[in-house]
Amino acid sequence: MVHSSKQSEALSNSQTHNIVVEKESLAESSCDKGLKQFGLSKKEKIKSKKEFDLVYSTGEFFLSPSQKLKALFLIDRTSGSAGVKTAYAVSRKAGNAVWRNRIKRLLRESYRLNKKPITEICESKMIHLLLVFSVYGINQRKNKKILLREIMPDVVDLMNSLRAKL
Repeated sequence: MVHSSKQSEALSNSQTHNIVVEKESLAESSCDKGLKQFGLSKKEKIKSKKEFDLVYSTGEFFLSPSQKLKALFLIDRTSGSAGVKTAYAVSRKAGNAVWRNRIKRLLRESYRLNKKPITEICESKMIHLLLVFSVYGINQRKNKKILLREIMPDVVDLMNSLRAKL
């Protein structure tokens, strides 16, 4: 049986439309909360100067046991929204731009891989948490090459301390 070109176009358009609709429904069902399990969305990042000022002026801090990292945090139990927002700050005194950006990438990755317990507690208790990770005792002169396996244990320790505080 021979199809005309209009019939084949109609078939392909309806097939592609069905595929697109199926993909959208799958994406909506897998991301009901709007946040991926291991991703970092825009909703999970501190972006505004107002939030940074709030954390730096009224927040508390923890130091990691090895004195390498510092976590500034602000717990807001009265806010109607629940969740965690993070930022990563490294001073210019710590090293050149390449080194600072690497540290921020490593901090972001360490948090991203270990964020699930904190986010679950904050959502269950309806807590809005602002969290800023920064370097404390490391700089480029002391640590020319720094790896994820050196940063991750300190981030996990800071997050466990914070979880106990919640």
